[in-house]
Amino acid sequence: SIVAPSRGSGGGFCLLYLLDIIQLDPLRENTKMYPWRFLNPERVSVLDIDTDVEAAKRESIIRKIKETYGYDKVSKVCTLQTEKSRSAILTAARALDIDNDTASYIASLVVFDRGQPRDLHTMYYGNEDYAPVFEFVREMDARPELWEVSQKIEGLISGIGSHAGGVIIDDKPLTESTALMRTNSGDIITQFNLHDCEDAGLIKIDLLATDALNFIHATLNLLLKDNEIEWQGSLKKTYDKYLGIYNIDRTAPKMWDMIADHKVINLFQMEAQSGRQALALVKPHSVDDLATINSVIRLMAQEKGAETPLEKYARFHDNIQLWYDEMTEYGLTDEEQNILKDILGISCGICEAQEYLILLTMHPKIGGFSLKWADQLRKAVAKKSPKDFDKLEKEFFQNMKDKNLSENLCKYVWYVLIYTQRGYGLDQ
Repeated sequence: SIVAPSRGSGGGFCLLYLLDIIQLDPLRENTKMYPWRFLNPERVSVLDIDTDVEAAKRESIIRKIKETYGYDKVSKVCTLQTEKSRSAILTAARALDIDNDTASYIASLVVFDRGQPRDLHTMYYGNEDYAPVFEFVREMDARPELWEVSQKIEGLISGIGSHAGGVIIDDKPLTESTALMRTNSGDIITQFNLHDCEDAGLIKIDLLATDALNFIHATLNLLLKDNEIEWQGSLKKTYDKYLGIYNIDRTAPKMWDMIADHKVINLFQMEAQSGRQALALVKPHSVDDLATINSVIRLMAQEKGAETPLEKYARFHDNIQLWYDEMTEYGLTDEEQNILKDILGISCGICEAQEYLILLTMHPKIGGFSLKWADQLRKAVAKKSPKDFDKLEKEFFQNMKDKNLSENLCKYVWYVLIYTQRGYGLDQ
């Protein structure tokens, strides 16, 4: 199988390059790589290694890994499906013989915040940010048994599956570090999900199936058949010579014009409608532009009908002065603006990467938080945990008061920059 250069935070880790696990040399890249992202005494979690392989060959690759390292030391990771607020209502209604139309209507009242359903407690009682949804309260008050049972069901594990590409590899039998179980098909998988495996100190490798690699491999075979290229002794050496990331001119204007004009029909992660729209809107002309777009298209507007992060990035990318004007409107001083320009200049003022969360909150003028605290914020975003995010928000603003930091700067950083990532954030 062809293996893609790198994906995920592991792409910035030099050791993985030296071990030939990734093809990306962090020291040759323009993008800043921060050693504390991986190696610091306050980061308790290990990094993920994400590897793209040909979709058609993923299962055979996993079998080969098991043969190489031992069937007792390699396992797929389980996935746990839990009952969210909407599904909890529907499940409880079925048990209580409430008709489907009524149950579906009550479940439809559950509000989604940045792609996540609001929990039942907040729907009914509200909190500092949200008022109770009175129609929901009225319906539940009319059905106290449904309300009671739904709360008990919410959060329960309702299903177990096998992660498509998540693989745990250890140097000792996995029974010494995690519990195992068999699936209905007979495969052995962990009883821990990926987060619990991480807490147990296990390293997870994601073997991500990528159809584009199938096409690249087929194209190489055709070029070899027609004697347009020469076999270099192995698939890896042949791929590296003709298509390796350090044998391609990344600055070629013709290539970027083709990308902007949609003449590259299978650009990785830009195949969907959102990706094509982003390319037309921004017209990237560098890998940094493309990487930023890939992050920004996953982010959502903070409110329904508001400008999307992609639209905002396109405006600032076209005219960076608009970002400077926005900071001025929020009352930021020249010194405060320069702090943000140093951190977010490459992304035109959009906080789209997890590293930016860490850099912003660690800066002494913004928070001065430790690496441990900043990494907790990163994980709250990466795991889409509103509860953890809200807890850290309270700590952020209490810290602002305790240290007498600039209220304008801190509010702009949190509510304008960091809130952009609340639903989803990629690593740089």
